[in-house]
This record gives sequence, structure tokens and C-alpha cells, in this order.
Amino acid sequence: MAGIEQKNIDELLNSITETDDLDENSEIFIIEEKIYKPPRKPILKFNIPYKSPVVKSENLIYNPESNICCSEEKVVVRDLNNYMKYISRNNKKQI
Repeated sequence: MAGIEQKNIDELLNSITETDDLDENSEIFIIEEKIYKPPRKPILKFNIPYKSPVVKSENLIYNPESNICCSEEKVVVRDLNNYMKYISRNNKKQI
């Protein structure tokens, strides 16, 4: 501490303690207090299907898609992994 004298340290400490409450740092702190919002409680999310699928044999869910055109012999089907498949109406075999 050879380069800094006790007199200079005392002056710096006095200048810090004598500043007003509304200096730059406290204004920033006040703005941060206004912005802070407590975390909201978690909202339970329910997975509601947009259509009620009917489970059929071979782990397939019959859920015809309106935007996909098929012939009358084929049906659009989603399996349990949500992959789309086409099956025949007559013999229920995967095409």
C-alpha cells in the first residue's frame, strides 16, 4: 500500500457514502425491481385428440384424414407411433 495513502482512501470512502440514493446504480436497480415478476404456477396441459380414434386390430388407429384423397378401396390409418399407413377396406391388409 505504498502508492495509496490513507488520506486518499478516506476521501474515496466519504465520497461513496455521501452520494444520493438515486445515483445511476440505484436507478438501474429500481428498474430491475419493476421488471421482475414472480414465476407463475405451472399449468397442467391435457392432450386432447382432435378426433376420437377407434382402436382396431393390428395396433392400428382408424382416423381418416380429410386432406388426403384415397380411392374407395383404401383407408388412411395412423398406427400407435403416429405413422400414416394405407390399408385396404376389403381384406384389411397393409398396402
